[in-house]
Amino acid sequence: MKVWIAISAAAIVLFSFSPKGWSQSEEVLYAFSGGADGGTPYSTLTFDSSGNLYGTTFNGGAGAGAVYELSSASGTWKETVLFSFNGTDGYGPYGGVVFDREGNLYGTTTGGGAHGSGTVYELKRTSNGLWKEAVLHSFEGSQGGDAPEGNLVFDDAGNLYGTTFYGGKYGKGMAWRLSPNSRGGWTSRILHSFGSGTDGANPSAGVILDSEGNAYGTTWIGGENNAGVIFELAPTPASPWKERILYNFSGIGSAGGLIFDAQGNLYGTSFENLVFKLMKSSGDKWVESSLASVENGPESTLVFDTAGNLYGTTLDGGTSEMGSVFELSPATGDTWTQTLLYSFVGGSDGSRADVGLTLDSAGNLYGTTYAGGGTGCGGSGCGVVFQVKP
Repeated sequence: MKVWIAISAAAIVLFSFSPKGWSQSEEVLYAFSGGADGGTPYSTLTFDSSGNLYGTTFNGGAGAGAVYELSSASGTWKETVLFSFNGTDGYGPYGGVVFDREGNLYGTTTGGGAHGSGTVYELKRTSNGLWKEAVLHSFEGSQGGDAPEGNLVFDDAGNLYGTTFYGGKYGKGMAWRLSPNSRGGWTSRILHSFGSGTDGANPSAGVILDSEGNAYGTTWIGGENNAGVIFELAPTPASPWKERILYNFSGIGSAGGLIFDAQGNLYGTSFENLVFKLMKSSGDKWVESSLASVENGPESTLVFDTAGNLYGTTLDGGTSEMGSVFELSPATGDTWTQTLLYSFVGGSDGSRADVGLTLDSAGNLYGTTYAGGGTGCGGSGCGVVFQVKP
């Protein structure tokens, strides 16, 4: 079915800058050394029910990256490495981790495993309090998928969904699902291979699911303008799922994922320095509008607070061009107010924040930078976990 996207000048939403910029304070919760504690965190953070934070580092640990926990006691945060990868069990985790209902952790590595093309792993807490890793799936490279980078998501039936940047039928990445089977293992299914014709190509972020089980995501390139797309995948009894292109980017695509609002509209960021909204309209069309232009490329997946404000990060933005944390707030009419909450200076406070933020119940923001911190990695630092308070 052909998809029509309506874009009009009236759909472009203006923004204004708030004068309160930088009134928020940043605190470094942990600075990585690049050694046994890990280094170069690219992942978003995940809270457990006790307020502990979990994430991954691309390097360090046993040499191939690590999964870590940060716990707070009397205002001091302590890091615990839950698992270190050695290459055969995975190499270079890029995405974050997700919990199942039993408290087990799941994630991916971009390389390593049985075929060197990445893995899906599970971490289970043992009776002595340690964590044991199991490789649920090793990507096979080529048509079997290669280099999963994005976050995972569970559906209500306990199936895991994700993407790979490379591989699939056309070598341009794929969307996949892992399902628990009766033998105690997991069954892999390729939902869609990207790269055919004007299809999107090379998805970096994972997918999100709506209440009907449809999957939504973005691609880096491909599409009608070879600038990336926003896609929808609808379930079918057999592979592949039915793909629908909801929007073709005109400049450069997106490395960030998508989020829903309460009305089912989609929000995301693009390399055109835009924060956008994709709204379902009459006749099953989708209408795109630009909420704001954010300097120096927002690449992260956005997050909403309970008041409807959006938060994100930039890789090179801010006063020192070392990255920033920003807020977009709905205002009167078609105006969104943009506030620069924090600008990294590239020293001990961290630099290069290109992944999404996590909010706690008090509205505090948590995230990672993959550089800065001042320890290891040639002195510039191997990245930090930070908090920005409202």
